[in-house]
Amino acid sequence: MLYPGDATCSYKPIQWWKPWNWPELFFDTCLILKQWFKYVFPQLLRLKMEALKNWVKCNHVRIHIGYVLMNKEFRVQYPELYQKFKPFLDDFDGVNLGFHWTSPRAEFFVWQSWMTDPSYARIYRYINSESHPVMPVKIIEACLPYDGMLYDYGQLIDMGLGLYEVFDFGKEHKVCSVGVRIVMDKIFEDDMIPGMDPEKTLPCSYGYTPKLKQAFE
Repeated sequence: MLYPGDATCSYKPIQWWKPWNWPELFFDTCLILKQWFKYVFPQLLRLKMEALKNWVKCNHVRIHIGYVLMNKEFRVQYPELYQKFKPFLDDFDGVNLGFHWTSPRAEFFVWQSWMTDPSYARIYRYINSESHPVMPVKIIEACLPYDGMLYDYGQLIDMGLGLYEVFDFGKEHKVCSVGVRIVMDKIFEDDMIPGMDPEKTLPCSYGYTPKLKQAFE
């Protein structure tokens, strides 16, 4: 069972034979190499072999909002969301939602069961989410300022080259791992990855922090 506020880390193979995917392939390779040398290799040197078990090869992060009941009050407060998801409502006028920063723009989406398939994704959960649950509407409020914002290709370039705020499009634009990190920090009122600037959060970072645990191990 997914909780509101859970993060999913997944890996999408890139079709390398298509030339227009080569820039993404280059930066994806940079991220994986950075993960290996920053997280896995140092732990192996310290004989912490579980580093291999916990190694997260991923290039996309989503945040789960949860089941949202779009009643009359919701429709008045969030008319655009209601119109967007009206075709997907169940018999109780509810729908399971998520949010992600993707190309070309950040967006709310209908959560699908395949997104939590163990062969496709890993689920990371805030360690105190059971005792301090967060309501879906709080996540919606945290995500709304980013809805429709352009994906930050510049920030992706910075991450791939080990730079910071050189090609970045600006504070209102994010890549998936940074956006989810900022929203989680806000809704849980805690630092999900202590010691790491939120703007430098890599997709793999979710697997190497004491503040998150892996669900469905």
